[in-house]
Amino acid sequence: MSKKPRGLEVVVNLREREKEKLVGELATRRALAERHRNTLSKLDALCETAGPSGAQRPANLAVLSLNCGEYKSAVMKMAAGQRDELGLQEAEMRRTEQALVKATHRHEAMSKTLDRKLQGIARDEARREQKGQDELATQTWLRRLA
Repeated sequence: MSKKPRGLEVVVNLREREKEKLVGELATRRALAERHRNTLSKLDALCETAGPSGAQRPANLAVLSLNCGEYKSAVMKMAAGQRDELGLQEAEMRRTEQALVKATHRHEAMSKTLDRKLQGIARDEARREQKGQDELATQTWLRRLA
């Protein structure tokens, strides 16, 4: 009938939840970074395929060329924005990964502490039980002698 280290169990559970939250956050950030990479590759493909069409009449070529140039410029600006966002996401992912490593270490340390405490309680309980068994054996032996 020993008392369990309830406070320590609560701390271990909190550390586990913290770790799970960071795992979820990291997965979300990875998915967002992948989305930025996909968008960036599509924007790069659009930029490569944009160009003046040779099928237009020469009178409209200047207008088409200007329009195409503005389109390319807009696509390049969007791609630059996506590159910036991707860089920020990757930096956040690195920070989240570091926080996850620290949280995992804290969780493991608290789990080991809890395990040691539970083992100590189990040893104490086993000692008490053994002492009770020894006392019963001694009483039985003494009764046989009497």
